[in-house]
Amino acid sequence: MRIRLDKLGDLKNGANFSLGAYGTGFPIVNVKQLYSGRYVTTDSLLKVYASAIPNPKSLFLIRGDILFARSSVKASGAGQVAMIDACPADTVFSGFIIRFRISAVDKALPEYLNYVLRSPEYREVLTRMGTGTTIINLSQTVLGGLEVDLPCLSEQRTIAAILGALDDKIELNRQMNETLEAMARALFKSWFVDFDPVRAKAEGRGPGVPKPIADLFPARLVDSELGEIPEGWSEKPLDEMARFVNGLALQKYPPSDGKSLPVIKIAQVTEHR
Repeated sequence: MRIRLDKLGDLKNGANFSLGAYGTGFPIVNVKQLYSGRYVTTDSLLKVYASAIPNPKSLFLIRGDILFARSSVKASGAGQVAMIDACPADTVFSGFIIRFRISAVDKALPEYLNYVLRSPEYREVLTRMGTGTTIINLSQTVLGGLEVDLPCLSEQRTIAAILGALDDKIELNRQMNETLEAMARALFKSWFVDFDPVRAKAEGRGPGVPKPIADLFPARLVDSELGEIPEGWSEKPLDEMARFVNGLALQKYPPSDGKSLPVIKIAQVTEHR
């Protein structure tokens, strides 16, 4: 079944207010909360004064609401989609967001529709639907005319469950990687910045590392231009230990001989911490 969004539910723009309206009151979702995954990030939300939000009840968010980025300085950002999973009571959303709330619950499942609208195909469609030059904008009318293909509810539920399980596994792996990275940074600082194994041996304590590793650390610190360092270690400039070579100045047109080589650019260097 192929059907327009405005036949499945209602679209609504968020609240417009000045920067001076931030304070105590209603938690508010801004556009930046739509870019962390399939769910809107709703922890540590800013708040706005209740007096700054006319008719706030019409803007309260509930689980299953799908939010679109209404405006973006980049075409790729227009129409960014994320769904509300859970949020504090009486949470509202800003005027740079359009909320879509399904009313035809017999036809569409929010979790499934969220995945459809976040797919590469629909991200491209939403990007092309935006209007404007400096700032790309989407409207309720444009979004309402967007058509989606919907299988039966049982198939939607199955697809959403499979994709959700995969996303949960990806998120778990990401969190595990962050934990391991934090442990590695802490270990490096302990060994090679604070020199904890050396200090422990100097004080007659166990270094807290396996013997093969402990044997690599001396039992005394000595003064140097950099401060205290392990005895027998030395400080040297990087150019005495490594060779520096500048990269090529690349042109934006293809080589005349038709040959090419893979290139590492700044984007690949800064992609991972």
